[in-house]
Amino acid sequence: MLDIKALRDELATLHTAATANMEKFAATDPSDDEAQAQTDRFSRMEKIKTTIENSEKLATYAFSGQPDAGKAKAELPRKSPDQIAVEAADQPRKFDKHEFGKALSDWALTGVMPEEYATITTATASGAFYPKQVGRAINAVTGSALREAMAAVGAIAVVTDGTAEMNIPVVTIGTGSDVAETATAGTDNTPVPTAINLKPVVTQSGQAWVSNLELGSLDYDLLAEIAPGLEDAVEARLEQRAFAAVIADPGITQSVATASTSGLTYDNLVDLNRKLPRRFDRQKVIILSDAAYALAEKLVGSDGHPILNRDPQNQQLLRFNGTPVIRSSFLESFGATKVVGIVVSFVGAKVRDAAQPKLIRHVDDKDKVDQTGVNLIKYTAFGYVPSAIATLKTPA
Repeated sequence: MLDIKALRDELATLHTAATANMEKFAATDPSDDEAQAQTDRFSRMEKIKTTIENSEKLATYAFSGQPDAGKAKAELPRKSPDQIAVEAADQPRKFDKHEFGKALSDWALTGVMPEEYATITTATASGAFYPKQVGRAINAVTGSALREAMAAVGAIAVVTDGTAEMNIPVVTIGTGSDVAETATAGTDNTPVPTAINLKPVVTQSGQAWVSNLELGSLDYDLLAEIAPGLEDAVEARLEQRAFAAVIADPGITQSVATASTSGLTYDNLVDLNRKLPRRFDRQKVIILSDAAYALAEKLVGSDGHPILNRDPQNQQLLRFNGTPVIRSSFLESFGATKVVGIVVSFVGAKVRDAAQPKLIRHVDDKDKVDQTGVNLIKYTAFGYVPSAIATLKTPA
């Protein structure tokens, strides 16, 4: 007869030993004997687990006419606390947005993060990591014209754990060549790489202060109420920095002139939409300033219909001859020699999210009596090759 209790006790002991060894191996490399012993532990644990599960399954098949039918269940002892802990550790935790938001509210008030969230966030009295794996799910916001433009064409950010400066090559080769069936030598066609520089900048949302009276309320969810606004502020700064660089860059030589210093036409947008070289004539988006976007929305064709059409899958998104059109507040208004729009290909332009975003906690400010401040910090970069961008510029 199987001794289920003894097997459970053995499993708990093996689990404790395996955990201790994993922590040890994280600091030092194991010897061959130690590595083999760890492998044997996992093998034995798997065998015990299977035996216990099969025994429990067998007990459910007992019926009243079977000899000792009730005995199988009676011989299954209650799980020990150690075994309950082992099984709980093996089960993936379901993330609860509201509970995490309340936990973050409590942390902002007290500086202490509840233990149950130890695996998804690290916190001290002065700062907490803002978990990537849940942060984006919680805040379903575009944040900036850059993010909205990327989403429209399926472009994704470059995400790195570190913050070191990096260069991403955009390789261009004119044309390849055919190879004869009996060829004995290759033809040199060295790629010409142009690097996209992505050096992260430390970007902050700015301190948002909340009264401790609000933080102490039982139903207040700090993450849901404050974090999206902090995220928007950080993303707005990324967009502002990116487009200021584009406007000031003399290396961007591809440009289309508007009809006047105060307006644009359908032809202007056609020329802009076709300005990029074939290499970058994909994953492209037209981004217009607030003023240019407002004028473009009013342009109509000879049939009286607007030249900007609504995307059938996303009614909030406008398209011009198939190309997404996005509005940005950080391109220029009309006037002499102003950049009122751009077309950008995300084949040759990249956004980078580096390292782990984090919330900084501020307390005991003499001018903020009984208030707690939070400040979102992110490490972001935007880079491009000049031939992947063309500008829509007003005449002098």
